[in-house]
Amino acid sequence: MYRLHNFSPASIPAKVAFSASKRHLAKAHDRNQVKRNLREGYRIAKQELYTALQRKDRQLLLMFIYNDKKVTSFNELHPKIILILNRLIQAIEEA
Repeated sequence: MYRLHNFSPASIPAKVAFSASKRHLAKAHDRNQVKRNLREGYRIAKQELYTALQRKDRQLLLMFIYNDKKVTSFNELHPKIILILNRLIQAIEEA
C-alpha cells in the first residue's frame, strides 16, 4: 500500500510502516521477527527509492503488510522487497 505526495523540502523522502497480522502469526516473537526482517530488507534497498523520489520532488507514504501464515527468513524476503521497491521506482518515474 502506498501514496505519493508533493515533496516538502524539510521532510524525508519516504515514511514507512511494517505490519504483521496477529490473525496469521499468533506468537508475538514471530510477528516481531518478520517485521525485523522486513525493516532490514527495506533499510538495505531504500537508497535507489530515495534517489527516485528526490529526482521527482515527491514524498512516499508506504506500508508493508505481511499476510503469510509462516515466518519467512530474511533471505527469502529480501529479493521480494527489492522487487516491490523496483516496481515503485518504475511507477514514480512514469508519474
